[in-house]
Amino acid sequence: YVVHAASPGLYRLESTGLLLMEGALRTRTVCFFDTQRGNGAGRNFLIQQYLREGEYQLTVRTAGLSKGHLGIVLSSNPVVEAGNLTSGGVGRLTLRGTQAAAYRIDIRSAGEYRLESVGLGGILGCRLEDDEGWPLETPGGPASIRRRFEKGRYRLVLLPAAAEMRAVTRLEEIVPPPHFE
Repeated sequence: YVVHAASPGLYRLESTGLLLMEGALRTRTVCFFDTQRGNGAGRNFLIQQYLREGEYQLTVRTAGLSKGHLGIVLSSNPVVEAGNLTSGGVGRLTLRGTQAAAYRIDIRSAGEYRLESVGLGGILGCRLEDDEGWPLETPGGPASIRRRFEKGRYRLVLLPAAAEMRAVTRLEEIVPPPHFE
C-alpha cells in the first residue's frame, strides 16, 4: 500500500480483522522504518510513528496459518504542545493512549546533555529533531539520550504508549568533574 502523509504529524496504521498480521513501513530510502507484528487489538499490527510529509510504503502479510478478511486503517493522532525545556528543566504531563506530546528544547550553550522521558512503564519512545525537523536520533528510539547539543532550538516528540500514562521529561547538562593540577 502507498501511504500519503499530507503534513508532518503522528500517524497510526493498523490492521483490522481476526488475522495474525505483520506490517512493515518504509520510505523510498529507508527499507526498515518500522515493523510490528500482532501488537494491536486482537492479533492485528499497530504502527504509531511520527511521519514527515511525503509517501511511504506499507507491506502487510499474515503470520502463521491465519486466513480471512483484512482491513487497513490510517488515522492521525493529536500532538499536544507540552511547552519548553531548558537545561535543568523538568516537564510533567499525562498522555492518553493515542496522544503524543512535543517539547521545544532551548540549548543556550553548547555541551553534553542528558535528555530522558520516563513513565510508569519505563522509558518512552521518541523522535528528536533539529529546528528544521530533521531527526538527530533514530526515530522511535528510547527517550534516554546522551549527546552533544550545539546552541539552538530542538524538538522532542514523545510517541504514544499503549494506555494513558504520566510522563516526566528532564533535560540536564552533563558537567565534567573538576580537574585539579
